[in-house]
Amino acid sequence: MSRLASLSCLLPLLLGIGLYPFWNVSSSKDLEIAEAEVLKVITSSTEKKLVPVGDAKYISTLIFKPPHQPHSTHPVVMVHGFGGASLFFFKNIDALSKDRVVITLDLPGFGLSSRFNFTSNADEAERQFVDIMETWRVQMELDRFILVGHSFGAYLITCYALKYPSHIHHLVLLDPWGFAEGPSPETADEVVGTFPPGIRFQLQPTRCLASTLCHISGPVAPLYLFAWSKRPLVKRIGLLHDPIGITMITGATSWLNNSLTGQWIQQQRPESHFAAHEIVDAGHHVYAERSEEFNTLMTSVCAGVDA
Repeated sequence: MSRLASLSCLLPLLLGIGLYPFWNVSSSKDLEIAEAEVLKVITSSTEKKLVPVGDAKYISTLIFKPPHQPHSTHPVVMVHGFGGASLFFFKNIDALSKDRVVITLDLPGFGLSSRFNFTSNADEAERQFVDIMETWRVQMELDRFILVGHSFGAYLITCYALKYPSHIHHLVLLDPWGFAEGPSPETADEVVGTFPPGIRFQLQPTRCLASTLCHISGPVAPLYLFAWSKRPLVKRIGLLHDPIGITMITGATSWLNNSLTGQWIQQQRPESHFAAHEIVDAGHHVYAERSEEFNTLMTSVCAGVDA
């Protein structure tokens, strides 16, 4: 079995990397070791940065460069989902960085990035996330780029695009979470309130943005948020700057129901580019479960955006 295949078998365990520091306060070294191990299967030239974003906080960032001068001037920035980390995309990096720079980052509060004090107010928490991302972009000196997000990451990059559209060349939403409306916040708070205090704490930094239902999976207890946003994007997607095109890629067997998401986007942005693709036999982690099909599709999407 190849080293890549071996690591693929460990994907369920890797799903815990993003939130592991919540469970073990001395785990940063363990995370660094895990990250270094995964990086061994990636052949692209790699640079690691701890990008300062103010208040002595930083965003852990990985930059992957092609072996030659990039054909495209539009780098790809990839944002993981809830409970994730930047190297969740380890199966995609070499394929996507053949002709362009690929950048992955650990979101605030995840992976090897700093832990932040997030408010319990949904509007303000969203603003915090989005403003940290913009500070990161400025520090990275990124201009026009293709912004890719998975699940909760897809939600965040859309929120970011709503506030800071000028530097985004294209949005790619991977099995996005947070578009549909769900139960009332009161119902959500009732359900979340039934969890023990320690578990409720683990829902930070995204608890204030979401409602029911929380679920613990695996021996390292990664947390997945089977939930709805308190600020659903279905109410706001029409405000996105028209020139920004959107591509949505979903898994046919995903637990997330995005059957109406494409319709909502098209109805509210009829003059803007939108394309939807569904990958057969792929679930929520579409980029990992069917990585070859995903990489072929993403390469095509990026080439089309460049044209």
